[in-house]
Amino acid sequence: MNKFFTFTNFQAEYLINTLTSVNGYTLLFKGGITLMTICLLSIQQVSTIAIPIEDNAYKLKFEVELSQHKKYDSIPDMECNLAHETYSKCMYAKYKKEMSSNSFKALYSWLEFLFVFSGLMLTVSVIGFLAHPHFHSSNDD
Repeated sequence: MNKFFTFTNFQAEYLINTLTSVNGYTLLFKGGITLMTICLLSIQQVSTIAIPIEDNAYKLKFEVELSQHKKYDSIPDMECNLAHETYSKCMYAKYKKEMSSNSFKALYSWLEFLFVFSGLMLTVSVIGFLAHPHFHSSNDD
């Protein structure tokens, strides 16, 4: 049991020394900023792809409404009847709307993960920066 506590103590000291070193908190800060940048780029990429798809889905919805002389509240509420000549447009509009919705759900999940992880990295880097003088003397660096 004593070996376990000694090992844990050495690991804790190493972790604290690494996180409070100049190199440690600098790398954590750079990593956090990089992940925040990836978040912004992900938003841009998904938006440039998913928004035109959703726009096209609404265009198809309006074409179906015009030909069927019936107004629908939303795309999932549309009734696609095989007997109508607009059946393919109706189904295609539903498909595109579902695809864009799924893209935004996936983006949200990805962003939630990246945002939490980058926030954690930035917080630990600030703590390391503030704790640096306490754990390292000025000539240790």
